[in-house]
Amino acid sequence: MKNLSQSVSLALVLAASAIPAFAQSASAPKSITVAPSPAHQAFSEDRPDYLHFKEVVVTREGAQRLKFDITLQGKMPVNPKEAVAFYIGFDIDSDPSTGGSGVNVANFGQDIGVFIFQNRGENRFRSESNSTEFKGRKREIAISQLKVRDDKIVVDVRSELFSQFDTFKFFLSAS
Repeated sequence: MKNLSQSVSLALVLAASAIPAFAQSASAPKSITVAPSPAHQAFSEDRPDYLHFKEVVVTREGAQRLKFDITLQGKMPVNPKEAVAFYIGFDIDSDPSTGGSGVNVANFGQDIGVFIFQNRGENRFRSESNSTEFKGRKREIAISQLKVRDDKIVVDVRSELFSQFDTFKFFLSAS
């Protein structure tokens, strides 16, 4: 599984570097659509299509709430042979010096993120988030409305961090 995770992450990190910052809006919902470059290698058992993104639509549904509508290149198997995980990482302040650098994307400092996963032998996806300290207080992301079916992942995320800056960056990964 190590090789699979590395090759998928590499493809997604390259796509993530082209994602523009997402501007806030307190008025009507606004969306941004990101479509990564097409895969150059054929999909296979070792490189499943459902671990590659076709399109991601992010909609700001309020100052603190975002909706992610993710379309995968292929349908998720009902009972995958291995654990499957998706991650949404955020650079809330668009400052690479204040977050982690594990993404290997220039000018990206990961501050906080959301995990969507299904462990081997389980029949449903679960979600979790990590936390960060901002202005002396622990901040988290609340996750709701998670739906994973066929080639779609839809999830709502909410955090007061989203309303603290005019723009922020995000990335997606799969393994």
